[in-house]
Amino acid sequence: MLDDGQHKTLFFMTSLAGVTFKGIRVMTVKRFIAGAVCPRCNEMDKIRAWRDDDAEKQYRECVACGYTDEQSTSVQAQPTEIPTRVNTPHSSAPQADEMVINFIPNPGSTKH
Repeated sequence: MLDDGQHKTLFFMTSLAGVTFKGIRVMTVKRFIAGAVCPRCNEMDKIRAWRDDDAEKQYRECVACGYTDEQSTSVQAQPTEIPTRVNTPHSSAPQADEMVINFIPNPGSTKH
């Protein structure tokens, strides 16, 4: 608990790595990801992840082999979709001749 004379602030520190915030060391929570498999050693439940909001990055780390990875958390523009025959609209309606189809039952069939 911190007391600056006017305000009392309570900090919960439950992690392994520290970050400095306004001159106070605040701990970053590193959480294990259930069911995650390490891409290097293929061990399950050995990956822990945490986020650094100042650097706008998310980190992963394997406690078994030391593998590390980072990803950007900043919102990036979506890439434009490549035009294909599937996602482009038709220039005109498909041309088809209209026909009436009559279904005639098989006269030799005994099922009705």
